[in-house]
Amino acid sequence: MQDNSRKNRIINKINDLKAQILELGSQIEQERNENNEEDTAIRQELLDKREILEQQILELQNGLTLASNSAELPADLGKTFTIDMNGSSRELTIVLPDEANPSMGSISIDSPIAKALLGKKQGEIASVSTPMGNQQYLIKKVV
Repeated sequence: MQDNSRKNRIINKINDLKAQILELGSQIEQERNENNEEDTAIRQELLDKREILEQQILELQNGLTLASNSAELPADLGKTFTIDMNGSSRELTIVLPDEANPSMGSISIDSPIAKALLGKKQGEIASVSTPMGNQQYLIKKVV
């Protein structure tokens, strides 16, 4: 039943994003019709917003595919890892992309750190490539 609720949430988010894209499309068309020089920046901003929304839809559709094929979901989905992150403990729960909220400790299964944690056990080291170089995190606990 939780899978259906997850699927419904994802579908609702996709529909909301599609509605936002339609609204942006109307705004873009209006800007084109007015065709003012100074509106070019506004039109570009609207196009950029639309592109971001389209990318979010693709990510949600990927999450919907994962939720629909629960046999393909990694066993670590939903697990909470306590890791040593630069000298301080941090709890990270691996979730589907639409449920991610890094500030609350929920990280997308597609994130580099989640990918590094998948399949790891307590006492192991997870290595993550970052712009600041390779970061290593000690896994203190897995629940």
